[in-house]
Parts: sequence; structure tokens; C-alpha cells
Amino acid sequence: MDDDLLTARPEAGVDSSTCNSTAADGAGNPYVLSWPVQLAYAVAFVTMVVVAVGGNAVVVWIVVAHRRMRSVTNYFLVNP
Repeated sequence: MDDDLLTARPEAGVDSSTCNSTAADGAGNPYVLSWPVQLAYAVAFVTMVVVAVGGNAVVVWIVVAHRRMRSVTNYFLVNP
């Protein structure tokens, strides 16, 4: 077998120092987002969770509060 195939060589144009970064602040790590981007994602996630929980609470309230909505199908919708 050819030894050249077994030796690891960095690809042309790739800086291996940025790929193996272990800095605590994530400097040079392409997978760590800046704090404004992290904040934007966090706000979007929290907004989606609040809207989803609120919407599900409204559905539960409607089925429980209105006798006309108490059907087997709606009980399946409300059931966790």
C-alpha cells in the first residue's frame, strides 16, 4: 500500500489552526456564533415556545370551557 495515502495532509487553502481551536471564547471556531446572533436565536426560540404554549392553552381552555366542544375528537387533540 502507498504510504502517501496514509499520511494526513491539510488540504490546500485550509488553515488547520482554526479547525483545532480550543480557545474558551471560541475565537477562530467556525461553529461558535457571536453573541448578537446567539441572542437573536434565543429570542426567536423563546418567542416560538411562548406562542406554542399559549396556543395550546387556548385550545385546552376552549374544549374544557365549552360543553359543545367536548367530543371524542377534541379530547384526542387535548390529550398529551
